[in-house]
Amino acid sequence: MVLSYNSEAGQATVRTQQINGELYFSLFDVTLAISQENRVLAPELPSKRLIGLLKAHATHLMQDEIYTPLNLPDNIDEPHRESYVTRAGLFRVILQDKSPACRKFQKWVLDDVLPSITETGQYQAPTKSDDSDIVALTKLFLKGMQDREKVEAEIKSDVSGLKNRVGCIENTNSSLVYYSVKNYPETMNLPDNVMYEIFSWCIQISSGDDSIKIPSDDKYDKAFKSCIIDEALKIWQDNKIKAVK
Repeated sequence: MVLSYNSEAGQATVRTQQINGELYFSLFDVTLAISQENRVLAPELPSKRLIGLLKAHATHLMQDEIYTPLNLPDNIDEPHRESYVTRAGLFRVILQDKSPACRKFQKWVLDDVLPSITETGQYQAPTKSDDSDIVALTKLFLKGMQDREKVEAEIKSDVSGLKNRVGCIENTNSSLVYYSVKNYPETMNLPDNVMYEIFSWCIQISSGDDSIKIPSDDKYDKAFKSCIIDEALKIWQDNKIKAVK
């Protein structure tokens, strides 16, 4: 199946494949569409080589989120041109970028692509799940992220107020302690999808020495100050309450 994307740079196509019952998206097509549209929507942004972008995206993906065919022809100069990513991999790629084109692409995926695939029955999920709930939760996450950025911009001048809200003033002379979301008492027993949403919020609201890189065999490759995890948990809980209303 080939998806048609109405880009400001002209019509773009995104190839997909069914692999072991799961829908995969062409990493090259997604990266190319966003890169080309950014030249129109945000010409002031520095231009990056497409191959470099592909390699950068690939390094952030989990092993089970990307598929590259074996025995490619000798005339293929870069294997990642033929790589495909899962839906989770696609989310990881488009959530890394805050450029105008990427935000527009996010909206297209969430408002058009996934609902269409779900409603027409062209994609059968490999595990039993409610696809509409997954799409709704993802939309809620992205909207919450955008709303938070707007609020932070409005209170940027109030430095003391921002510090009080985040709660990152340390009152100890001992070394700073960082926690993995997987090992933090308040989040360690949550379902994995909720835990990863809180982890994503931690990345969004942390800065400077709020987080550190840690060795990890899975996607939770950063540790955060306790105040950052507490704030991310509060955001998730507030969004959950709003969703119920």
